[in-house]
Formats: sequence, C-alpha cells, structure tokens
Amino acid sequence: MPEPKAAIIIPTYNEKSNIGLLIAAVFKILPKVLVVVVDDSSPDQTAQEVKRLQKRYKNLRLIVNKNKAGRGQAVWLGFKDVFTHTQTQIFVEMDADFSHRPQELSALIKKVKAKTAVFASRYLPESVIPDWPLSRRIFSFLANKTIGLVLSLPLKDNTNGYRAYSRSAIRIILEKPLICKSYLLLSEVALILHHENFILKETPSVFPNRKRGKSNTNWHEILHNLIELTKLKFFYQDKFFNHE
Repeated sequence: MPEPKAAIIIPTYNEKSNIGLLIAAVFKILPKVLVVVVDDSSPDQTAQEVKRLQKRYKNLRLIVNKNKAGRGQAVWLGFKDVFTHTQTQIFVEMDADFSHRPQELSALIKKVKAKTAVFASRYLPESVIPDWPLSRRIFSFLANKTIGLVLSLPLKDNTNGYRAYSRSAIRIILEKPLICKSYLLLSEVALILHHENFILKETPSVFPNRKRGKSNTNWHEILHNLIELTKLKFFYQDKFFNHE
C-alpha cells in the first residue's frame, strides 16, 4: 500500500472528550491520510483513548511525551517522526478541540506547494469567529499585532496553529535549532520560512469555540509566551533583523 500523501499532526493535552470524535471526522473526510496524535502526558487518559482507536484505524499513530513539554514541542516531535519514517509530502498541524474544523483540511492541503506554506487565518474578511467573548477577541487581536510588529511577519494571524507545510518546509524546520516550545513556536516557524523565501499563504477559516473540554491557556502560559517572544527577537536579531 502506498504511503499517505498527507499527515495530520494533532497535539493533545486532556482532550479525551474530543480526540475520538476528531479522528473519526478526519478519516471520514480523508480516509487515506496519516494521523499522528502527540499526547503531552495527559492525566485524563487521552493516550489510552487513542490506543483503543488504533484497533479501528490502521493509519493512526500515537506518540506520548513522558514529560509535559508544550504544544510546540509536541508538534515538532510529530513532524520529526513522520519525516523520518515516511516519504509523506504534506504535513498539517491542527488542534484537537474542533476550533480547527476538519472540513477545511482538503482546501489547506490542495494549496500547499514546495515553496508555499498555507495558514488558516481568523483575520481575513471572509473568516468567521463565532461565540468568542469580547475579552478573548481583544486579547487575540493584540497578541497577533504584537507578534507581527516584533517579528516583522507578513501575516494577519500569527497564533493560529492550523497550518499545512510541504516536505521541503519541514526539512528546514527540523534542521534549525528552534528555541520555542510553546505556542510561540508557530511564530518561530513562520519567521524561519519567511526568511527562507517561502510564500506564507493565508486562507479564510471558521474558528468556533470549543464545545467539550477546557482550554489549556492561562495567565502563566501567556506570561511565558511574552518572555519567549522577547527571546525569539534577540535570538534572531543578527540573523534576520539587523540587515532589514
């Protein structure tokens, strides 16, 4: 049997109530895709639920972090595993809470090219963000503006982790000494690809609020991300910014 053309990397932490439904939805839309769940040592037995589902889905893999390392590191491990052990050509990262709709997968994958990475964006005119409270809208808007200004990225949405990459993009990502492990890894990856002359193509997306489970974002994580953003700027200062 030929290897799947695309792999879907799903980082999880306490997503037992969502992961089974999401896996079923992904395979219903893309039956031949490879799905890799990278669980960050969830105490709610998310990994055990995935193991149970592996009996039903032959193209379902599970990686378990022994120690909680953050979303960014989980996605990186998934990329490395698929790149090392397969010849898969397209790599997609998405969250497990249904804020990233499986029905958008096909459109993301079709737009990927060797030098084009595709980013689902919440901030294009055609995009929709239903059910978000005003406080979350304000925070997300400010966070994206701050990241864009600090890192000089050409994106309207710097923090949405629904993205598709070519194998050549993943090769570059895996070769770099990435310094971020949290959500800021999304910005670090975009920064690297931008300066490697990749096209960062944004596409409209509908971003619903989660219906099941609890968000993992808290004030401690927000503070950590701000610190990481500062480190990111200084780490790449000489490489990317001094000659602009």
